[in-house]
Amino acid sequence: MDEILINTTSPECEARFDYRGSKKKKVPGRELQAISTVRQGVYQAEGRGEGLTVGDTLYLNLKGSKHLTLPLTIAELRYLIEPSDHWQATLAGEPFKALQIYTWQVVCDVCQQSFPLEFVSRHGDNDEEKAFHATTRLTTLQWQTQSGKHVCPECSNKNG
Repeated sequence: MDEILINTTSPECEARFDYRGSKKKKVPGRELQAISTVRQGVYQAEGRGEGLTVGDTLYLNLKGSKHLTLPLTIAELRYLIEPSDHWQATLAGEPFKALQIYTWQVVCDVCQQSFPLEFVSRHGDNDEEKAFHATTRLTTLQWQTQSGKHVCPECSNKNG
């Protein structure tokens, strides 16, 4: 997976692209200039830079989160004639207002170190659904979960 960080000067619009489905790789000078909600699950983005294609994924930092992103897939893309390197894209993803950010403390059962786990769940999810999303997030962070016990990546690497 090839990702490029773009627009680091404006954190509310900071994003990175996933180029797994794209023909062009490592195109420098990308910038996300604006993003807005069109309707639930549909977003409009404007930016500059070349090499985007329909099917690419843009990861938008979630407001209020330190580490979480919202993956948005480019559904439609238009390159503008003037200025030549600017584009507009229609993106598809989770309805943003339906998501809620949670922070739970997780303790490694081997070294007893506490870790603030940040994860996203849909607004109105019950505790079982929140636990599922938390476990999924732990897995992406290389934690091991077995029989209700949690093992941090460092302890997993030492014992594995």
